[in-house]
Amino acid sequence: MNNIDKIITQLQAKNNIIFYNKDIYPYYRELKSTYNCVYLNEPIPLKAQLINIINKITGQKKSKLNQLTITQLKELLIQKLTYKKLIIFFNHFERLTQRAIDVYEYLNSLENIIYVASFNNKFKKEAYFFFKKFKLINQKEYEEKFKKDEINVTYALYLIISTFCFIMYLKIALSLYLNTAFFAVTSIGALWFALIIFRTFIYAGGK
Repeated sequence: MNNIDKIITQLQAKNNIIFYNKDIYPYYRELKSTYNCVYLNEPIPLKAQLINIINKITGQKKSKLNQLTITQLKELLIQKLTYKKLIIFFNHFERLTQRAIDVYEYLNSLENIIYVASFNNKFKKEAYFFFKKFKLINQKEYEEKFKKDEINVTYALYLIISTFCFIMYLKIALSLYLNTAFFAVTSIGALWFALIIFRTFIYAGGK
């Protein structure tokens, strides 16, 4: 099943949809003739995007809408929609602010407003509850990327700790005795010790 089919399936189930690391504009372009929908490249600034949404579905001039407050714009949007379904497409979920989250969550509490979104980076912890209201379509791709990043960071940490152990081993040994032959033997011993530490971390960490 391709992504368009997956989106349609979730929309029919009245579920919000989110993708990791995808530009959703092509999906909007393909579905806009079938659904009442609007596209926002990003969800903020909140007031400007509410104006864009209302302008798109009603044709009201932006100059007039700009005189209204965010609360008034929110209520006007609800009034103009009545019971018509609206699909709001937007990229960059990670840019949501607390104020924007509050408004978008409120709109989403209405049965006729559904979101299709995407994110590329980590988002603020206050957005997590809102994120849980979305169905992540490419879950496997996200998990693979997250796991890869996690392994890269873990290996770097293991290497730093092992290097520190190598230096400490060398420093302690050389403080006891110092000549050329002993230095060579101690260096090999320290390197071996550091490698054992590194391999132990990898084994214990399951990497």
